Amino acid sequence: MTKPEPVYPGTCTLATRRTLDRTHYLLPDEQGRNAYLYATGLALKKSGLNLVVACQMSNHLHEVLADPHGRRTLFLEARNGLLSRSINALRGRQGYLLQPPSRKDKILLADARQTLNAIIYTLVNPVEAGLVDWPDEWPGTVGDWRNILTTPCVATKPDFFYKQGPKSELPDAVSFTLVMPPVFAQLGYSKAQYEALVREGVEARCLKIHAERTRPALGPKKALAISPFDKPSTASEGDHEALDKRRFRGDPRLQELLLALWLSFLEAYNRARNRSLRGEQADFPFGTDRYRHKEQASVEIKPPKSAAYLFT
Repeated sequence: MTKPEPVYPGTCTLATRRTLDRTHYLLPDEQGRNAYLYATGLALKKSGLNLVVACQMSNHLHEVLADPHGRRTLFLEARNGLLSRSINALRGRQGYLLQPPSRKDKILLADARQTLNAIIYTLVNPVEAGLVDWPDEWPGTVGDWRNILTTPCVATKPDFFYKQGPKSELPDAVSFTLVMPPVFAQLGYSKAQYEALVREGVEARCLKIHAERTRPALGPKKALAISPFDKPSTASEGDHEALDKRRFRGDPRLQELLLALWLSFLEAYNRARNRSLRGEQADFPFGTDRYRHKEQASVEIKPPKSAAYLFT
C-alpha cells in the first residue's frame, strides 16, 4: 500500500503516470491526444485545479499542476478514470491502463527554481527521448513553449467512446488555458517575464541536447507510426529515480524541510487513522485529502508552523 502524503493548497506538483508495462497506449495520435485533452479539461473544471504545462508521451504523462484548493487527488481520480475508459475504447482493449501510483511519481515543487526545472523537463521530454528537435513538433506537448500562457487548449467529446450507450450529458467540447505557477506571481513576475523564462530555459536545454546527439531525431511521423501495443525497452525504475534526484534537487534546505514535514505528517496521520478505526474522535493532520473530501472527517485547518516558510 502506498504511504499517504499531504496535499497542500496553493502548491504545485510534478505528476507522472505510466501505462501498464510501459505499452504505447497513450500514443498522441489525433484521437489519443483529443481524448487526453478532453478528460483533462473536464477534471480541471470539476476539481478547480489549474494546469501549468503537460506532455503526453506514448507510454507516460508528465504534468505540472497548480492546486489552489488542495484537491489534486480529486483531479487525478476523475481524469485518470475517464482517460482510461476512453483510451481503452479507442485501442479496443479492456482492463487497467495505468500503473498503480507511487509517491515518487508526485514531486512537490517547493521553490521557483525547482518549478521552472520541472516545466522545462516536461516540455523537453520528447526532445530528450530523441523523437523531435523541438517540443512543438511533438503532438503530445500541451502548450506553446514560446508563448506558454497564450494558446488555449481545446478538445471535443470523443465520438468513439461516447456514441455507445445512453446519451452522455457531458459537454460537446472543453477548453482551458495554462497558468503561471503561483510562486512566480508571488515573486513579482509578469506574464511576459514568466514566458521569457520558460522560452529561454527550453531553448537552452534543447540546444544542449542537439549538441550532444549522435544521431538525428526520429521525427514525429515515424514516432507516431509505432503500434500502441508495443512494449518498449525503457529505463529501469532505478534510472528514473536517479534522473529525478539529478534534475529536481532544488534548495537543500527545502528538501530537508519537505522530508521532515512528510515524516511528521505520516506520524500524525497514522495516529489519527488508528483512533478513527477504533471509533474514537480523530483530527487528521492538515493536508489530509481523502478523509476531508470523501469521508468528511475532522481535519486540522491550519498548516504546521514549520510549513510557513514553504507555502506563503
